[in-house]
Amino acid sequence: MDPPMRRQVSNIQDFQALPPMSEAPSYYAECYEAFVNACPRPERDRLAYLQRTVPAFLSAAELAAAADDDRGPLRVLSLGTGNGEFDIWFINSLLLLHPGSRPIHYDAVEPSVDQCEEFACRLQENPIPGVFLHQSSFEQFKPTMRYDIVLIAHSLHHLPRGCLSIVLDSYLVPEAWGLIVVLHSSLAGIAGVYRSLGVRGRNSVLLVDELDRLDPQLSCHEMVSVNRWMDVEDCFQEKDGLNLKLLGFCVGKDLRNAEPEVLEKIRKQIATQTMLRKGRRHLWEPDAIAVIYRNLK
Repeated sequence: MDPPMRRQVSNIQDFQALPPMSEAPSYYAECYEAFVNACPRPERDRLAYLQRTVPAFLSAAELAAAADDDRGPLRVLSLGTGNGEFDIWFINSLLLLHPGSRPIHYDAVEPSVDQCEEFACRLQENPIPGVFLHQSSFEQFKPTMRYDIVLIAHSLHHLPRGCLSIVLDSYLVPEAWGLIVVLHSSLAGIAGVYRSLGVRGRNSVLLVDELDRLDPQLSCHEMVSVNRWMDVEDCFQEKDGLNLKLLGFCVGKDLRNAEPEVLEKIRKQIATQTMLRKGRRHLWEPDAIAVIYRNLK
């Protein structure tokens, strides 16, 4: 099914005065849970695509050849790891692809102290040799090597605009088969809501915009979207705890003390981005998976 058409709408001036949800971390966690329930991720489809794609670019022959030279382990950088849940799957997948061949050096960069500690706990429970945690922002992290793979899993909106070009030029190995793997929301959805509100911030970032920033003379990319829809019908109900959490997550604001008039204005903006499915309003909120590599032509 095609995504809904985007309609131009006026800005909401009151929106700017609302407190960001990031100022209330525990409440944000509750709102995120409401989002997950409204918009389940098709993990199997996403991981299946990675299982097909990564080996295509890092073939057994290439890794075997690399293992014979003096470059040492397969070097992987992950930017914005969160609690490490996805990264541990990714590492284990790489190890399963090439058991007993090239070891892995894995630099995991995450600015949040709490998320780093949770990642460290996961590694204590299931130790993986060669994983190094760095509590650092993208701007502060100083790599000491070039990497064969750079992973950006649902953290692109936290990184500076144009970061993919920086990674390609400064972080990736100069060899042709080095690659960047990016997972991010690709189109519409919450980013469309932000843009309809006249807000330019991290949640308005689209992967397609960042891919367009890359120089086509220097890089190529492949991208697929894993389709999913976010049921936002509850956002249009009267003010109560659960519905307000979902509405707040859609706009990144703490709405618990918002005036009814402001809530109604926000609902009208969200409504312009929705499509009816089975009698309920939905946002189109697909996951995108992009693989970026150097242009050999």
